[in-house]
Amino acid sequence: MTRPSHHLAVAITAAASLALAACASPGSSTPDPDVARPAPDSPHAEALARSLNDAGLAIFRAAAKDDQNTAVSPLSIGAAFAMLNEGATAPVAGALDQAFGWPVDGEALLGAFNSLSRRASSEPDDFPAPGEDEPDHAVVRIANRMYVDDGFAPEQAYREALATYFGAGAEETPMSTDPEKAADAINGWVKDRTEGLIPVLVTPDVFDSDSRLALVNALYLKAAWQQPFEESATSDDPFTLAGGNSADVPMMHTGTRDGMVYQGDDFVAVGLPYAYGELEMTLIVPTLGGLEAVRSGLDQDLLDAIDAGAASTGYTLAMPRFTAETRTNLRSVMEDDMGIDHLFGVVGLDGIAPDLYVSDALHATKVIVDEAGTEAAAATAIIVGTTSAPPTPDVEIRADHPFLYVMRDADTGAVLFVGQVLDPR
Repeated sequence: MTRPSHHLAVAITAAASLALAACASPGSSTPDPDVARPAPDSPHAEALARSLNDAGLAIFRAAAKDDQNTAVSPLSIGAAFAMLNEGATAPVAGALDQAFGWPVDGEALLGAFNSLSRRASSEPDDFPAPGEDEPDHAVVRIANRMYVDDGFAPEQAYREALATYFGAGAEETPMSTDPEKAADAINGWVKDRTEGLIPVLVTPDVFDSDSRLALVNALYLKAAWQQPFEESATSDDPFTLAGGNSADVPMMHTGTRDGMVYQGDDFVAVGLPYAYGELEMTLIVPTLGGLEAVRSGLDQDLLDAIDAGAASTGYTLAMPRFTAETRTNLRSVMEDDMGIDHLFGVVGLDGIAPDLYVSDALHATKVIVDEAGTEAAAATAIIVGTTSAPPTPDVEIRADHPFLYVMRDADTGAVLFVGQVLDPR
């Protein structure tokens, strides 16, 4: 039987604009360091994943609006700011630690990032070819890159650290003098790394005459459901929107299944594994009108409680195909809503070059889920400038009103995407 074609889920992160003060003198571009990436054997990878999860979930809670779909990629945001962190000095280093709660520091943190990203990554060549009618294994691709302005040279030790632990090479592009060309270069790289799902990450107006450096992360995911939804079972059913009105949407239906279900006082959650158990979506359906209360408590501890309290239960599920698209100003969220001081507009990145500061941070996502599974991409950019089957079901789960979802890597527990759906149309 031919499996239905994938729709896609896309998350784009344009994060952290940086600026370099005028007293920092430009240098010349040099070839990428010749380094080998260490083995992914850090004992701190899971602890780092939990820290990034909590940071990303906090950003999601602060960014989520009560009138629109919202999604973020904690791992993509974390990877971009981790590259920034390697060059951070006081007070920016302290602000990053406040925001992300790094479980270790120094080379141990670098090793943890190397292990987390490599363990969370997978490509088709990593597995035996699937048999006929078997789904493909999940693809999770994480890539990092540094773009430098013409004539600007970051500290060599910084370049070596990014190459060694993040696999990030460098490319020279004239962001201070030709922002259109710089945006084209970055967008072309991101488009290629995300299989064309993210054609535009940055626009020329993100650069000015002070721009000197861009740090970019791209994350691409493609996975089939372990148990696909039958297209023939999809029907137009009413969905209660956030404002109380309803609209007919294509609602996917399962037959009776047995799976891990958590029944809380104000929500029900079910684990929806992707093929081979490599990834999982945790679908969280609050009681009608209860989204805000559940969302406000969505953190790593709640995920732990769901994991610990879930029981094998017969259930049926109705959930919509959905498309969610978001753009988020991370500077506004982290600085104004989360109260993180001394991260933006404050000099403190001497490990990259003297007198650098973070000037802006942007995040954009697009998520589409259908009967076959999920395809997703995330990209994060940091820009630097100058100062300037089963038994009878016990539970009927109907995601026919606003709900939450969390997509996680099964090995490390890293949250790849978290979002809310208020209107699946």
